[in-house]
Amino acid sequence: MNSVTSITVLAAIKSVLLAAALMLALGSCARMAPPPPGGPEDKTAPEIARSAPAHDAVNVARESDVFIEFSEPVNRPSVEASLYMSPEPGRRLRYRWSGKRLTLDYLDPLPENRTVVVTVGAQAKDMQGNPLESSQTVAFSTGDHIDRGKVEGRAQLPEGTRTLTITAYLFSDSLPDPMRDAPDYRMQTSPDGSFELGYLAPGRYRLFALDDRNLDGLWMPAGEWIGSANQDVTVSELTGPRVTFVPTEQDTSPAMFLRARQVHASMLEVRLNRDDAPMMFSVSDSAGAQTALYHVEDTTASGSWRLYLDRELFGDSAVAVAELLNGERPGLRFAVQTKPDTSRPHLRETLPGHSSAQFDFMGYPQGDYLVRVIRDANANQRFDAGSVNPFTFSEPFQWHPDTLTIRARWTADVDFLWTTVTQQ
Repeated sequence: MNSVTSITVLAAIKSVLLAAALMLALGSCARMAPPPPGGPEDKTAPEIARSAPAHDAVNVARESDVFIEFSEPVNRPSVEASLYMSPEPGRRLRYRWSGKRLTLDYLDPLPENRTVVVTVGAQAKDMQGNPLESSQTVAFSTGDHIDRGKVEGRAQLPEGTRTLTITAYLFSDSLPDPMRDAPDYRMQTSPDGSFELGYLAPGRYRLFALDDRNLDGLWMPAGEWIGSANQDVTVSELTGPRVTFVPTEQDTSPAMFLRARQVHASMLEVRLNRDDAPMMFSVSDSAGAQTALYHVEDTTASGSWRLYLDRELFGDSAVAVAELLNGERPGLRFAVQTKPDTSRPHLRETLPGHSSAQFDFMGYPQGDYLVRVIRDANANQRFDAGSVNPFTFSEPFQWHPDTLTIRARWTADVDFLWTTVTQQ
């Protein structure tokens, strides 16, 4: 091979090596490419950074502009839907946004000599969908004093619900109707169900907890759960009463019998479309009307009761009537059994003494448990969450503050101290 050929072959080899090196370099660059722009994912909850008037300001001019500014850009519809104001301005208010700032344009002057409360609920979110950690409040006064009354407590959240709305009604000439009357104050609970409703004017209040899905502050029976508090409360500058809630689905349709059946000559089994305990039952047959001696709940099915009569029934049919607390008197005709009662009486169930203070749960699988104690005011051996119509308070209850861990073949002891003096 002559020198010219050697130079040509060497140049070819160098070209191949250069191409290979270039490909390796490009591959290395591809592997070391920087992450896409935008930085780490935003998981920080938004919060109110500042406001005007400032929080706790007094002697605020009634013509003042009101704004709140967030720590980051927020989802505006979610903020507007979860924004609560007291006193309620109704339709005399407009929202005006500029960046992270929301200005509340009151079309009328602010109320005279009043504490004004603006609350952004825990449903408000930022642009990445991060919700507020809890409701946040700004309070100021057009007078020289800010109301400092408060109510605190806890609500049991229905499964799949992140927060509930707490509504408070100041007593006036008529009783509040949560389906029609806008509350005087409202806020959303924290994700664990706890809340502190502050800056309340002194007075007596009735409170509700509701799954306010359309965020209008009113109860819609068709699709929203509601719970009445375990008591009405009196609020002052020196008191901080505590209330508890267990919201339930509440049926506002008329009460009616689903079934009535004679089991023995003087015993009936009936079922209603309501779980509420009737005040009494009466039965009318061809011999006249009689009031049931007593009625016992049948826990195998909701709304079911056993009625024990003073005498046997006569005729071909009879009518059973239930008298409910709200004045309703549903009734149902049923067939009378003429076969004589030859069965012997026997013991069906017993109840522990009313003053029993000890409990013993056995046979539970290992795991972590929450324990709740209930004051069974009507001694029906179940928890009654209260109702709106007819209005009844829920029975008082308390959660044990600690999680109870159960291990296999171990005994765990727990003590309750009923410390809430406002729960009578």
